[in-house]
This record gives sequence, structure tokens and C-alpha cells, in this order.
Amino acid sequence: MHEASATSPAWKRWLTTTNHKDVGILYLVTSLTFFVTAGVMALFIRTQLAVPRGTSDSIVTQSQYTQLVTTHGLLMILWFLSPFAFAFANYFIPLQIGARDLAFPRLNSMSYWFYFFSGIAMGLSFLIGAPNTGWTLYAPLTDKGMRRNSLHSVGGI
Repeated sequence: MHEASATSPAWKRWLTTTNHKDVGILYLVTSLTFFVTAGVMALFIRTQLAVPRGTSDSIVTQSQYTQLVTTHGLLMILWFLSPFAFAFANYFIPLQIGARDLAFPRLNSMSYWFYFFSGIAMGLSFLIGAPNTGWTLYAPLTDKGMRRNSLHSVGGI
């Protein structure tokens, strides 16, 4: 098991950890961060719904609204809800079965970093145009638009 030495900085411990408890805490904190991000998007959505369509008081355009709905739905399911469960599984299951760690601690750590950077890619997709398909991503809506959303696709993979 790789652990940072006592003299190394604390941030290095969190970046290089393979300890199941630390990875579980990383999943928990990151999933809660994505929860807050998706919650802010929900506030924008609800605020936009308070204004009649087509008025100059609109906060976002119609396209941006659909992008917010799509990204909000994806963040809540794929970047909050599932990893929130992974956080508790990472932390508690090895303790419940009496194991010192998971079977493949480096793979566990690598999966967290894939999750983290995919969430960053999902957030950056707003810079090039987030997916504009609604949160369900049904095929009639995704046939035309998903070809140009390559950064969104990278985040979702």
C-alpha cells in the first residue's frame, strides 16, 4: 500500500492515496461539489420558469435553458447520485468484511481520478456548447446535436 510519508505535504497525500477511506472521502466531497453545482443550475432553471417566455427579463436564452436542463440531469445522476453511493461503499465495505483495503487499490484510486476529470470536462462543455437535448438524451433529440458536443461526450464516457 502506497502512503505519503509524514514529511510530505497534506495535498500530496490526497493526490496519491490508495487508501479506501481516503478515496471514499474524495468521492464524497467531489460528489457533493457536483451536487451543489447542479443545485445552482436548478436555481437558474426555476428562476427562468418564473419569467414569461420571450420577455427581455429572461436570464438565459432558450438554447442555454435546454443546456442547463441537460447538464443538470446528467450531473445529478452520473456525477452526484452514483458516486455518492460509491463513496459509502469505498469507505464502509472493506471495514464490514474485515479487509485491510480493496482488492485493487490503485485501480480504485484511478477510477476516482477518471470520475473527477470527467466531471471537469462536463463542466467545461459549457465553453464550447453544452449538450442541447434535454436530460433524457432520447435519440430523436441527440441525432443532430451530439456530433458537435465532443467535450460533453468525453465527460460522459
